[in-house]
Amino acid sequence: MVLFHILAKAHAGNQNQNTFRVEIPNEIPGQVFVLKKSVVAQEVQLGQATTHTGTHTVLARLDRILSQHECNSNHSSNDIPLSFDWRENRTESDYHINIKLEKVPRVFDIAFYKPTVDATTGSVSSEPMNFHTTATNHLRCVELWFEYADNVAHHRM
Repeated sequence: MVLFHILAKAHAGNQNQNTFRVEIPNEIPGQVFVLKKSVVAQEVQLGQATTHTGTHTVLARLDRILSQHECNSNHSSNDIPLSFDWRENRTESDYHINIKLEKVPRVFDIAFYKPTVDATTGSVSSEPMNFHTTATNHLRCVELWFEYADNVAHHRM
């Protein structure tokens, strides 16, 4: 098995954004990936108002990579739901979820959202979860670890 790690981390040049550019050394052929672990980190200051109160999921959106209709839910389509505890500085979760990914290009974007429910209508949507290096109650870092079987493109180099 081969490991595929994605790190999205706040830094001075990307304050208050939810989308990150990911660059890897080589493209990866389309195949089944197994989501093994996620870590979602934030700086919590209890007692301070937070836009994440009650949020238990971070949605990771891998546009152009995640196969159509591979992840379906009542609040988003083609987003990978990640466990998140808005009261903790770090939420670390283990999984064994098979996800069919298209060919992973050398450069792609990943974005992060949270599901929201309209109090009046009950309709569910998603809104950006922004990252920040110093502001409390903002995401600092999200890491994803996948396993996959075939890295043929890399061995041909």
